[in-house]
Amino acid sequence: MYIRNAYECSFIPGACRFRTQLRRTSLSPQIKPRFKLGWCFCLTISISFSASAPGTIRRRYRVRPDAGNAAGAGVRVQAAAGLSMALLSDVHTSLPSPEAGGESFFVRGSYLYYHYACDGFKDQGWGCGYRTLQSLCSHIRIAKEAKGMTGFRDDEPTLREIQEALVAMQDKPESFVGSREWIGSFEVSLCLDFFHDVSGKIIHLSSGSDIPGIVPDLVKHFKTLGTAIMMGGDSDASSKGIFGVHLGASRSYLLILDPHFTGHATVEELIKKEWVSWKPSDSFMASSFYNLCLPQFSSVSDR
Repeated sequence: MYIRNAYECSFIPGACRFRTQLRRTSLSPQIKPRFKLGWCFCLTISISFSASAPGTIRRRYRVRPDAGNAAGAGVRVQAAAGLSMALLSDVHTSLPSPEAGGESFFVRGSYLYYHYACDGFKDQGWGCGYRTLQSLCSHIRIAKEAKGMTGFRDDEPTLREIQEALVAMQDKPESFVGSREWIGSFEVSLCLDFFHDVSGKIIHLSSGSDIPGIVPDLVKHFKTLGTAIMMGGDSDASSKGIFGVHLGASRSYLLILDPHFTGHATVEELIKKEWVSWKPSDSFMASSFYNLCLPQFSSVSDR
């Protein structure tokens, strides 16, 4: 099946019409999309791509765990130039609830916190989507290891590998490799399939004011699958990860991991400066549209 153009679309409540909002991409003949449409406050599209074999792009660095499994226990990233920098894991576990009472729903299993320049590569100002993708990939990789699965890559893709993958899938031109162009939730869904054979469910919201309305869907996702979620927008162009939801007495909150941190992190610093924080679901920009990518993979170990 050959699809020339693919779109992320939104349903406009009340106006009873569709709006193509985001992107147009050229897909190669071997890619086979499968669409599932469901009605909410928006149109949700579940896309699964069958692309080239995961892990076929050259690896630039490897992730090696350090001793210890406590929250925040580091792993060490070895970059191509020989630079080594520690990454933190499960950085949300020390974060208190946003309010007394209520109920919280979190990612299931462990992950690594990727952020600006964490491997020595200077991507400040444009690499937030890539770093969020790396955090999501680490979560899926660690879950696969816990399940005893085999045949998957044992490290996260570098920024260049991500760009090369998007070019290989004909989503981007060759000039994209080595550029400083951003990526969003749609590109993240493509790369999750490319590197881990995991499809991504895209939820498009025409306004941040619609986010409280999809909180039940996010709760269901964390209860059934437990994987971290990618979040991107336009006016709010800062890509970020959603790693949990809290239902309070009168408000709901999203647990946000912000990849814009630069430096050698500690869990205490990340929490104090709100790089890891609870954000009220009604606090996002009403003037910005948002796209969420929900990986369709269960991170719950069945061992």
